[in-house]
Amino acid sequence: MHHLQSPRLEDDIKSKEAILTLWDFAGQQLYYASHPVFLSGRAVYILVHNLNKSLLATAEPLVRQGMNDILLENPNNETNLDNLLSWLVSVHNIRSNANTNVAHHGTKQSYLRPPVIIVGTNLDQPFEDVKTAENHIKNSVLGKDYAKHVIMPFFTVNNKAENDEGVQKLRHKIMEVLKDEPYMPEEVPLRWFNFERAVDALVAKQIYFMDLNQLLSIIRQVCHIDDEEEVTAMLNFYHDLGVIVKHGRTVVLQAQWLIDLFKQLITVRPHDEADPLYVNCWRELERNGILRMALVDHVFSEFSKKGLRKQDILDMMELYGLIAKFSNATDENQDEQSYFVPTQLRSSPSALCEIKPSECDPCPLVLHFRDGFVPHGLFPRLVSEFIHWCSENGFRNTPQLFNNGARLFIGKQIIFDLILICKKRFIKIVLKRRNASSSKPLLMSDSNEMAFEVRNFIERTLDGFSRDLCWLSNLQYELSVVCTHCLQSRCSLHRLMSCSQDDCLHLLRVRSGEELICEKNFCDETVSPGWEMWFEVPDTQVNRFPF
Repeated sequence: MHHLQSPRLEDDIKSKEAILTLWDFAGQQLYYASHPVFLSGRAVYILVHNLNKSLLATAEPLVRQGMNDILLENPNNETNLDNLLSWLVSVHNIRSNANTNVAHHGTKQSYLRPPVIIVGTNLDQPFEDVKTAENHIKNSVLGKDYAKHVIMPFFTVNNKAENDEGVQKLRHKIMEVLKDEPYMPEEVPLRWFNFERAVDALVAKQIYFMDLNQLLSIIRQVCHIDDEEEVTAMLNFYHDLGVIVKHGRTVVLQAQWLIDLFKQLITVRPHDEADPLYVNCWRELERNGILRMALVDHVFSEFSKKGLRKQDILDMMELYGLIAKFSNATDENQDEQSYFVPTQLRSSPSALCEIKPSECDPCPLVLHFRDGFVPHGLFPRLVSEFIHWCSENGFRNTPQLFNNGARLFIGKQIIFDLILICKKRFIKIVLKRRNASSSKPLLMSDSNEMAFEVRNFIERTLDGFSRDLCWLSNLQYELSVVCTHCLQSRCSLHRLMSCSQDDCLHLLRVRSGEELICEKNFCDETVSPGWEMWFEVPDTQVNRFPF
């Protein structure tokens, strides 16, 4: 990456100072959810893949702990190509105001912003012919909305060459693209640069965070800005650029310090480096993915003494999906607060994935993400919202949590299992009435009411994500069900009867009041019975649930 630092822009903008910041994103899945800290519509993205690895091979995610590389689970068998494209989808989900205008600087917009340049590295040792690798990518993105961000051609670089021609071409392309970005001609008030210098000076003194009131005092003294609207605009501007990170009453002055702090909390310490008093807490984090407040207090103790607002940091980590909150109530302490760390959880057991609803329950509901990937960090946030929703309404049984699944318990007089399974391109929701074979009457309307409330909650929550989180502003999903007719047929890819591979499932979009039709079904058999229960509640049924 050092080859790309300090590029000079063309002569027509040399007369004005342009400040470029280069971020090299960690490739380990453990840190995927932290990347939204840096995602911005005011950027050019370079999407990198390794030419000496097969794009079609199953990915082998790793995380470095101490001196060791730990192999992580890949429960959905995603390929290296899947990992590459999932990041292209992440860029597509970013809110960018630049796309509201058709033209900038007199030139027609030929791609969606923010722009993406795809680069293959290790050209000296390619796994296969470079054109073959490029065709894998081109064929996979063909017809996809997110492909409109990609600027052609693809680039290849030789990491070992001193003055590689590919690097030179890449630098030239970056300059060319930047020159046409709509934010480049923007002029920043000179007094704002005093704020940048003040931040640099504080960081040089190893002051990495400040209370907002303290920072406002410095802004008044150093930048001579008293107008509240201008201060807000300036802080939002530098927050969007990743120069600072603002949340609640805390302003982090160096984003990298914040990421390092995140890592301290969610990366398990080797046994011989852990404080003996907290060995059990680290072990619980490693084995069960549960983060206790005692461990949080221990890790943050040094910074709390300097005025760090612990809850602001935890809220930021929860915002980005690094941790998710749940209340683990006990008889001794009804208000004990804990978090779970998704990346430390084990994959869902096969038994959980195979649970099927009873005859009186609705068929599984599928949240199908139209771009082909569940956005990074979305699933743990959704699970956390569900846990909060359940506990708010009085049901406090501890949920069973996994890296790609969860089992919650909802209801009072009638208890339901609520099961969420996260796949590559969809999240499956199963609602199953417990003790369906008991002497209690199997009233279908009971399941009907609960399904209706669950579906409403899902839609409200996802709409809120899209509204409130800039990196999910273009979130596109459909409520669907698996077509039971096609599930009984032979799939064309694997030549198997009743193939349940994720990519082979035929998903039918469901809408209230519309009939469910599979165009491949030429008989009158009912398709995916029970899907209506997610949308309709009998008018005569009194709602007995507290949701």
